[in-house]
Amino acid sequence: MGLAGATKMDEAEEKRLDARWTRSELWPHTAEQDTSISHSETNGVTRIGMYSNFCPEVIFDRLGYFASFVSDYADEIDRDSAHRRLQRESAPRNDWGWRWSTVHPMHYSECPLYSLLTSYTESEGRMDDSKRDYLERRLANMADGIVEDSMRAVTIVMSDAAKQSALGNSRVWLQYNEAIAETIKAALPQMIHFAFEVSDGRTDEAAPILSQAIVKLREDAKAALIKRTSLSAQAFGEKPMYESLSVKIAKFADQAIDDFKHGFEGGRRMKKGDNAGIHVSVQGSPGAQVAAGQQIHQAMNQQSQFLLKAIGDALASESFQSLGGDKKEIVNGFADLVRAELENPRPDASKVKRWTDKIQLALAAANLATEAGTIAIALAAFLGG
Repeated sequence: MGLAGATKMDEAEEKRLDARWTRSELWPHTAEQDTSISHSETNGVTRIGMYSNFCPEVIFDRLGYFASFVSDYADEIDRDSAHRRLQRESAPRNDWGWRWSTVHPMHYSECPLYSLLTSYTESEGRMDDSKRDYLERRLANMADGIVEDSMRAVTIVMSDAAKQSALGNSRVWLQYNEAIAETIKAALPQMIHFAFEVSDGRTDEAAPILSQAIVKLREDAKAALIKRTSLSAQAFGEKPMYESLSVKIAKFADQAIDDFKHGFEGGRRMKKGDNAGIHVSVQGSPGAQVAAGQQIHQAMNQQSQFLLKAIGDALASESFQSLGGDKKEIVNGFADLVRAELENPRPDASKVKRWTDKIQLALAAANLATEAGTIAIALAAFLGG
């Protein structure tokens, strides 16, 4: 159609399509079957004489008629004769006879290649079992990475709350949920576009696999939050908002799945290769910076200080000071070990955990659950960072 005045196709794209379709059994085997255009040039002006064996919709886009064959008049004598006839018949100005001698009307459903092309493209694009398995594995890996990122975001909230002595505040739970939800919301486009690319745009087939991965992501994020905050809930008598987290995630995740089924993401139709700007980390999720940005690195450096502060506050409390000398001496001994290890440029996390666990057990045995819970939270923040 470039010869007929339409915008010419990119040369590389034309070569790619030629290479693909010339190998197909649908490619014409004789000249009579081939698509063609006849033309002539007069004083540098190209005049199209015939369109032959074209898709009806292609002819419609160019000329406004659903047809497979269109030809011009042989000469001006034939054209004048036809025009006089049209005038006698009071033919409307949009009658194709004013411009063309012959038009073979054809609806796309009557095209002999239509049903063959439909079945050909459907079978060609269908996801096979190996591709399905690959998509399931990769989405699962991405979900695991996103859960880790969401827990890093929770760690930052914990750290800030501990610094402000606000761990018993119910608003902290809202901040936990918000941190997790925003991390997942920021990461969903990467999962969605990956599913779109792997499935070659077959969103109807990829949607159940994507939906299953997101449901598991939601459940795993909730389970991780429960594990991370259970000691805090017990120590401070808090009422966790785990279910509200599930509802919050489900609301935007369900909408994302529904959009994906219809080929949309973020309010626009998806296209192959349009996810170049989405970062994918080694674990398969956007990095922790998606939710927490540069605060993560700062938080990692603060974790040891928060843990030391939690231990110091517990040992300075009136409840601890009222304990017997032997119990205090044991706890103080483990506290000294923790302090010494944390002074190292690269502290051994396993040693810090082992000795801090001893402190927690001793405090819990002495009915100092609040102090033990605060230390547990600080330790979780240190290990999570």
